[in-house]
Amino acid sequence: MNRKEKQQALASGSQAAEVEWREVGTESEVPVPVPQTVSGAPAKLELPPLLISKDSVETVLRNAEMLTDLLRTKLVPGVDYAKDLVPGQNKPVLLDPGAQIIMAAFSVYPDHEIMERSFERERDREIVRYVVKCRLRLRGYNVIVAEGVGSASSEEVKYKYRWLDKNTLIEDYGYTEEELEDLKKKIVRRGGEEVILYRVRNPELLDLDNTILKMAAKRAEIDAVLQLPGVSRVFTQDIGERKAERERKSPPSAFEAAAKSIKE
Repeated sequence: MNRKEKQQALASGSQAAEVEWREVGTESEVPVPVPQTVSGAPAKLELPPLLISKDSVETVLRNAEMLTDLLRTKLVPGVDYAKDLVPGQNKPVLLDPGAQIIMAAFSVYPDHEIMERSFERERDREIVRYVVKCRLRLRGYNVIVAEGVGSASSEEVKYKYRWLDKNTLIEDYGYTEEELEDLKKKIVRRGGEEVILYRVRNPELLDLDNTILKMAAKRAEIDAVLQLPGVSRVFTQDIGERKAERERKSPPSAFEAAAKSIKE
């Protein structure tokens, strides 16, 4: 189309004019061609229909079979995955070391983004909370293939409390004998002797800031790995808030039933 024809097309308001392409993107992203009309307005794109194809289902099933073989032959129970953490759930719970192996198998790497960091001070306590997004990028292509989100907070029991002995509480933190009587107690053995420990709110929560951030990042990674094709058919994630899932065994999904029939 020459210049005169282009001008005539623009004058008539036609959108059938020749389409020019330009590339956009940052250093961290693969350039994506964006269609433009000669007038500079973005061209209308026709999106393909969202359909389930036999090839895509077979890819998920093949990945699940290979992950099952990896689970039996390479992954270490108690290190890469854990069993019986979620009552009624027959899938093993994926742990961070196992997620690292699966990412290597898929040739992807994590890219983290802190979505939220909050710090609150309430009376005599501090609350730290992180929310992290993890994007899995395909090596060599820098394309995002999965995303996950994880959070961690100093209000979780393992961060919120510490078990300390009587002398430490009285000498270092100023507790009185009367205050100790109201605290939760447990007996442990140290050096062959029984020692009473008292549960108190962690007086040094800010020292755990980096620990809480890393825990949120690990949870986001595992969440993202479970979005990869076939992974969620073999593994699950231990999410303590889902009490209903802990109390009953979930029936097979419609997708799992359809995938099974195709495989057969």
